[in-house]
This record gives sequence, structure tokens and C-alpha cells, in this order.
Amino acid sequence: MKRGNSLCRSDEALCEGKEYEDFCAKYDAISEANETFKDAARRGDEEAVTQLMNTHGVDFVERELFLEAALQGHVGIMSVMYKSKPDVLLQTNKTGETAMHLAAYHGHLAAVDQLLEWDPKLIDARGADGWTPFMRAAEEGHVDVMEFLYAKGGVSVLTQQANPGTTALHKAVNWGKSAAVSQMLEWGGGALLDIKDNDGDTPWDYAEDKPEIRETMKKYKQPADDIFDAVKPAMRKPFVCSSTKEEMRSSIIRGNAKKTSSGGHPSFGLHSMVLGETAMHAAAEKGHLAAVNQLLEWDPKLIDARSNSGKTPFVGAAEKGHVDVMTAMIDKGGHKQDLLTQKDKDGWTALHYAASGGCSAAVSQLLEWGGGALLNIKDNDGDTPWDKAKNQPEIREIMKKYKPMCRSRCMIM
Repeated sequence: MKRGNSLCRSDEALCEGKEYEDFCAKYDAISEANETFKDAARRGDEEAVTQLMNTHGVDFVERELFLEAALQGHVGIMSVMYKSKPDVLLQTNKTGETAMHLAAYHGHLAAVDQLLEWDPKLIDARGADGWTPFMRAAEEGHVDVMEFLYAKGGVSVLTQQANPGTTALHKAVNWGKSAAVSQMLEWGGGALLDIKDNDGDTPWDYAEDKPEIRETMKKYKQPADDIFDAVKPAMRKPFVCSSTKEEMRSSIIRGNAKKTSSGGHPSFGLHSMVLGETAMHAAAEKGHLAAVNQLLEWDPKLIDARSNSGKTPFVGAAEKGHVDVMTAMIDKGGHKQDLLTQKDKDGWTALHYAASGGCSAAVSQLLEWGGGALLNIKDNDGDTPWDKAKNQPEIREIMKKYKPMCRSRCMIM
């Protein structure tokens, strides 16, 4: 007896009894029907699906094939199955996600609409990790689906948090879906930028290496009520300890490590002692403009602070593409040439970092300030910013208009 990939193929003896023979035959038929169904679902062939259901009955419908129809977005096939067995809406996959999750994730608006008509509660369905259909749509940037779900669920869909504490905005930022980010901020405003996940990170933090999304966020980002609210989250968590604001202020300005009066824990300035980075480095690298401005007001010399690797706050801001922070330092530093030509211990300038990281806006601004002479500065390995951009065609295009004009005689004005 040959049964292909059936459950009986490995032991013919198991199928000798008539009852088990019938079971095996039925199993084989349904397994074959599953594959036939998936093919029909991909084609949107309602007639074929109806015929399969008439042949195999409830056993066939109870298999998780309704999810396949939702994933493909074939509302007609979903309707055929739902009419036969309404509780197919309860089917979930291995990660606990419903047909609504799959339809939203794949951007099938008509399927999402139909599913909500059948059961409005599906809008709040949670997968094993706590993801909602709205979060799944945001993750893939399906703004039309998000708009529909927002109209049905209201502002609550914007603030729902999954098990890791992440919101839909966290998801959209993480996957670089700028249109989805813009739409959610238009609905929910800057308050969404302050919601923290279980690690204490906000959507703003998630956008640290996404300058385009940071630009979208900036018009919604409210200045911190207190300068320490802006600086403290920017510091690496292991070195952030409780202390009073006056102690933090003193420690930031002096750049040293002191003991707090509230228990002898290392204060805010310990970060400088361990990694060589001051609060100015942290604020600049995180793009906290308000914090940078306040720190410069307290102590202008912080602009020249060096980490253990020799990196300055200006170089750190350029590395992350924070043009507004770079501009503030240029305006307040009073020594543009020094800022543009500062090198870390590897010989990298701000332009080396911006070019290597693909921060096109930062590259453009640096060259506007310093001209083509910046392109000729070599690091310790003999590489120039032009060399660092060899795999960055967009950056190379920006550089080209400065490169032909410059040779070794070029001067930074």
C-alpha cells in the first residue's frame, strides 16, 4: 500500500485493519485537499473551495485554512468558509494571531473590513506577544488599513502596548515606515513620542539611526520641561543612578564622578569617568537639542570634551545625522574650522562619520560649511571621507560638486 507523504507510509502494518485503512484514506484525502485549497486560495477560486468543502465537510473547514484565505486577502473564499462554520474566526496560527492580524499585516483592507463586520471585537485581538492588528498594519506601513482601524477603534489603538511594552509607533519607527509614523503623530500628537517600552525606550529613541523619521518627529517633539528629562534618558542605563538635580548639574559641569549625599551611589557624572563621555556627548548623539543648548549655556567648554576614543560631541552629532544639533554647536562654538576638522583617535572627522553612516543631510551641511577641503582629510589608515562613501552612491553624489573644485590648496573658510 503506497500513500505518498501520508501518516501511514512508514508502517504498512498499521493500516491493515479496515477502520485504520479508512482513517488513513481520509487523512490522505484531506492532506491533498489542503494543498489544493492553498492553490485555490492563491487564485481566488471560490468555486474550487466550495467544492472542496462540500466534499470534505466540517473536518476540512476546521483546519486552519481560513487563515490562508485571510493572508491572501480573498474575501469571497473567507465568506464561503464563514457561512459554513462561523467559529473559523477563532482560528489562530502558531503565534496566536487571528485572520485579522494576517489581513492587516498584508494590507488587505477589504478582508479587514469584512472581518470587523463579522466580529467587531477582532480589532482588539492579541497575538502571543500581545500584538494587535493595528500594530501589525503599522509594522508594514499599511496606512489605509491603519486609517480604517483608527476610525473604528479611536485613539486607543495608538496607545495599546504589546508584551514588550511597544506601541504601534514603536513598530513603525523600528521598521522605518515613515508614512505610518507621520500619520500616527498627526492623530495622536507628540505624547506618543514619550511612551516607553519595557526597556525604557521611546519611539524617539528607536529613531536614533533614522534621520528621516527623526525629522518627521521633530515638529511634534516637545522641549523637555526640565533639562534633566532631556539628558538623563540619553545616558546609557548602567551608569544612570539617582541623584538630586543640583548634584547632577554640578557633576555635568565638572565632568567628574562624585558621591551623592543620598546613599553614596555614583552620580550622573560617572558616565564621563567610565567611557570618557560627558552628558554633552550623550545629548548630542541622541539629538536632544534643548539639552545641548542648556549644557553649552552652563559650560561652553563642554563643546570640546573628548571621550576615551577622542570623539567630540560635534563628531557624535554628525555620526547620527543630527543637523540641528550640529548647527547649534557651530553657532555657539565660535570656532567652526576646529569643529569641522576635529579628529578622534582613529583620525576620523565628523565628515568621515557622516559619510560612513550614510547621513546625507549631515554630509551636505558639513560640506556647505567647510567646502571640498574636508574631502581631503585622511584618517590614520589614509582614508578620506570620499573613500568612506564608496558604498554610499547618494553620498558620493553630494560630494561630487565639491570634489572637482578642490585640491590640496583648498582652505576651510
